[in-house]
Amino acid sequence: MIHGGDIPIREKTGAQMVAEIRKNGPADLPADHKNELVTVLDIVGDIASAKLVTPGWTDYMTLSKVDGNWKILSVVQRIA
Repeated sequence: MIHGGDIPIREKTGAQMVAEIRKNGPADLPADHKNELVTVLDIVGDIASAKLVTPGWTDYMTLSKVDGNWKILSVVQRIA
């Protein structure tokens, strides 16, 4: 559990996350909610960490470069 037991830890594949957003994601967000800031925190060889900040949440991600493309390995999310 996260945050003292109120949010369960969930494991999802990339395909599961895309399907969930397509099913449950808001169709019409207000313009002020359509912004995000991505910050690369560190890159060492083929491993990186990044931070994504949106009006509704903040994600911390670990990435790996595979065949020239960055792939997300893990995400820790904080709902605003």
